[in-house]
Amino acid sequence: MSVETLKIIDKDAFRQPLIEYTKKAFNQLHPINTPKILDIGCGTGLPTLELARMSGGKVIGVDIDQNSLDILEEKIEKMGLKKQVETSNCSLFDLPFPDKSFDIIWSEGSIFIIGFKRGLKEWKPLLKDQGFLVVHDQYQDHAKKLETIRKCGYKLLNSFLIKHQTWKLNFYLPFENHLKKLKEKYKNNSEIQQAIKKEIDEISAFEEDVESLSSIFYLMQKL
Repeated sequence: MSVETLKIIDKDAFRQPLIEYTKKAFNQLHPINTPKILDIGCGTGLPTLELARMSGGKVIGVDIDQNSLDILEEKIEKMGLKKQVETSNCSLFDLPFPDKSFDIIWSEGSIFIIGFKRGLKEWKPLLKDQGFLVVHDQYQDHAKKLETIRKCGYKLLNSFLIKHQTWKLNFYLPFENHLKKLKEKYKNNSEIQQAIKKEIDEISAFEEDVESLSSIFYLMQKL
């Protein structure tokens, strides 16, 4: 998806009401003075920028989609955060950072790409001793994930659920209405139509299994 199309779709505008849960998760961690944070699968950086604001530390946002990173770079420049936030185009499967680089690793909606267990195992060495891992993932297999957290050498500090009703009312319904308006407005633009279809298909897939809309934050500490 091009930068121009990403800006027209403007998904972040509809994710904004849910940023309160990013804040809630961060505020439950033990305070760290100017932490170094890795935001994995940052996309266009809505949580990335909030983490920088809340922490006062250094945040590195990584993603494989350069167009999304370009939009994030524009936001960083506009907000005057170049000293605090940087981006890196790299794969979740090959993160180019030395061991014990980060106080906090953050992952909202990206760990499913690599798998919950593999993510916990492979990201753990990147954390400093007693560092924190925060993962926002779908609620499915919750009991199994709790066991995985224990076996992978983390202490679960807390977890909290975002119910499917919250997602539907605060994100999916407003976003879907927005997409319908865009579909009519850009009916002669094939690229935008394709992007709209992709988003609508994703919403439809979730609606076939309503419980899959529920998500959960896991707040962990490396042992």
